[in-house]
Amino acid sequence: MSSPFGSATLVLHGPSGKVKHDIVGERTTVGRTRDNELVLQDPAVSSHHCEFVAEKAGLVLRDLGSSNGTYVNGRRVQSGPVYDGDAVKIGQYQGRISVQRPDGKPLKAPGAGMAAVAVAGAALLVVVGGLAGWWFGVRQPARQEEALFLEYEAKAKELLEIEPCSAVKDAVDKLRTIDRRLDRVTVGKRGKLTQTETDANAAILTTLRTKEPLLDEAGTRAQSMLDRQKASVDALRKYKQKFRSEELRRTAGALETVFGERAEAGTSFLERWNRYREQVSEYNRLVARLNTGSDKDAADLLDGYRFREEPARVLAECKSSYDKTLRDATLKLADVDL
Repeated sequence: MSSPFGSATLVLHGPSGKVKHDIVGERTTVGRTRDNELVLQDPAVSSHHCEFVAEKAGLVLRDLGSSNGTYVNGRRVQSGPVYDGDAVKIGQYQGRISVQRPDGKPLKAPGAGMAAVAVAGAALLVVVGGLAGWWFGVRQPARQEEALFLEYEAKAKELLEIEPCSAVKDAVDKLRTIDRRLDRVTVGKRGKLTQTETDANAAILTTLRTKEPLLDEAGTRAQSMLDRQKASVDALRKYKQKFRSEELRRTAGALETVFGERAEAGTSFLERWNRYREQVSEYNRLVARLNTGSDKDAADLLDGYRFREEPARVLAECKSSYDKTLRDATLKLADVDL
């Protein structure tokens, strides 16, 4: 007995945008690693998440023991047939599959055409009335809830892309280059310098002062992103009040906690960045004082001066916090069963 399955096309939308994949072979694996036929870059997708297999009954979708499950038409499945028009969800990716028979016609679920059988007179009115009541009383609100959450999810993903610490990456790279060019400032005994030492310090000071506008500009960009982040969180809170489903309310509440952690990480990062900016200004003022003549106080303060913050470390720690909360939020979104 030959299989009624001929070919299929899977269209999904997820973190990396739209994905379209043609399924024509006997077995198509889906997962996060490169040895899959269809690779989905998403932490909610397992290394080997699921597979499409051509069997006598048609096209079958099997879960491969994934952490977050595989869904068909909103229901988690271990193994089951898929038909033309079915909704598929894998991790954060969701969309529909079109399945064709060998003759090119859509492969529909058995009995899918029975709903089209006509009934006469009053019986038809009862059926139509019943369907209308179901649609407006049950299905229509459910679809509105689903649409509302998809809108919420899209805005949440936009929020997850806002990382204030990423605004300073270029500045950190330039600061490293500046530091590699710098020599050590000569302090001199009791702050007394020769003309050669004064000239050398003046050249160093000129280079040191290039740090300040870099730090200012990067800090301004980071502050702007942090303000956007906070505004987005405030906007998302309003959605929580609109959800009727307790599950969606719980998910929104859990996400609010994660977003709060991101805001705290961003605020802490900006405070440390500005603290480093103040230390650079202080250091530059001391070098300028030292170069004006015999300034023992400046010399004493400069002798063994240590910066309490370091831009690359501040950036790395902020990025680590944001990466963790990104993973947490992504998994919470993937767990929602609409």
